[in-house]
Amino acid sequence: MIGQHSPCNGWLGAAASVMLLAVCTVPARAADLPTRIRQILDTMPDPKVRCGALVVDLSTGREVYRREANLPLVPASNQKVLAMAAMVENHDESFGFETVIGLRGADLVIVGDGDPGLGDAQVAQDLGVPPLAFLDLWAHGLVAGGHAHISGDLIVDAEAFDHEWFHPDWESTDLIKWYGAPIGGLNLANNCVEMTVRPAGAGAAAIWSLYPEAPVFNVENRCVSAPGARSATPGVGRKPGTFELVLSGKVGATSTLQAISAQDPVVFSASAIRAHLARSGVTIAGAVRQAPVRRADGTLPPNVEVLARHRTPLSAVLRRVGADSQNMCAEALFKHLGREWEASRGAPGTPGSWSNGREAVSAYLHRIGCDLNTLVIADGSGLSRRNRATAAEFTRVLTHMFAHPRRELFMNSLAGNRTGGTLQRRLRDIDGEVYAKTGYMSGVRALTGYVHAGGERWYAFSVIFNGFSGTSQPYNDKLRDLCRVLAESP
Repeated sequence: MIGQHSPCNGWLGAAASVMLLAVCTVPARAADLPTRIRQILDTMPDPKVRCGALVVDLSTGREVYRREANLPLVPASNQKVLAMAAMVENHDESFGFETVIGLRGADLVIVGDGDPGLGDAQVAQDLGVPPLAFLDLWAHGLVAGGHAHISGDLIVDAEAFDHEWFHPDWESTDLIKWYGAPIGGLNLANNCVEMTVRPAGAGAAAIWSLYPEAPVFNVENRCVSAPGARSATPGVGRKPGTFELVLSGKVGATSTLQAISAQDPVVFSASAIRAHLARSGVTIAGAVRQAPVRRADGTLPPNVEVLARHRTPLSAVLRRVGADSQNMCAEALFKHLGREWEASRGAPGTPGSWSNGREAVSAYLHRIGCDLNTLVIADGSGLSRRNRATAAEFTRVLTHMFAHPRRELFMNSLAGNRTGGTLQRRLRDIDGEVYAKTGYMSGVRALTGYVHAGGERWYAFSVIFNGFSGTSQPYNDKLRDLCRVLAESP
């Protein structure tokens, strides 16, 4: 009877009660997971907001939660997941982007491979070297080999990618920003320059410098020195379609300003490389010329004497795309996939482009069973607002990659509370492991990835919010809460 004690009561009875409670509680908590997710995602602060979401238990393959999962929405940087997955599908850790320097007669030759990591400060830091260390090695090799003076030209082969540097869908105001940087067959330092400004005497013109130094830039200096003035704020912009920078405002103390994109990645990279070589003792008498050097099959002709090869591993580029959401690196993956796609169809030597990149990624998605009718693939980075994707198709990609032999290469490239990147600080108080790709754009917040709740329990999820105005904090909170609930599930 309730309230009466049997002879077995005591520590054994108490233990039995605890065990019974545990047995009853665990299934209840597991069954309650969909309810907990509904409490987060079923209501929006603004009823006009559209939300597509899907959560799948990867240990069983069952859907845990679904909301408008087939609704095509603007994915922002979640779009990067598609190019990342397609790249990992085709390549293992041995792949790398390779840039070659050599001699052809009296000319110095640089053959680009579309490497987005060339001179990238974060990639260099991860590899434990200075960003432009490869240029120092090139210069040392040239001098040591008796080639300190090049009597001919600097020939640049940047035909790995086409010459459409900026995607036509990108907003014009984004094109001078670091996140709207162009992509070319030869790239350097994310195709951006950073300007450092410091004051001279009061009222005098500010003193400025660019990194990397690239003489192709012209600077109109309107910035006035105001030593010690805390309110002094310098700013720099670029006149659209030009290499003309305008420095304005006032400067009170040494400041490094936000990076500005180059107008033409190949011209910029060649200018900066030539300037760096000159400072290191290698002079080039002739002009910079762009011309094909590599043959259609990708090999170099016998009249090119290779002096050095610089290689950026795929894992480093994937980390920049997934963990750091670097747009230019994503577009390099996209166009590289397009170039390979053309070669597979019997057209080797065709430059990578947004058009054939779209075909390559679409073919991959079709092959793994995605519904292409719910997708619009405009670019690789998600900067285009014409992109459309669904939570269901993102989750399908995640499910496929979870069973892939190169799963770790893909997952470790994503941001998270263990892997770092754009999510580390937001999710630092969550005990489970989160590997995910963020998506940020005006009126758009998205998160697509995995949560490891312990043992064999893994979840794949995708949530996309579209159409809100004002602060994004409520939607960021919902994404964080979802990750916490999944991590806490038994």
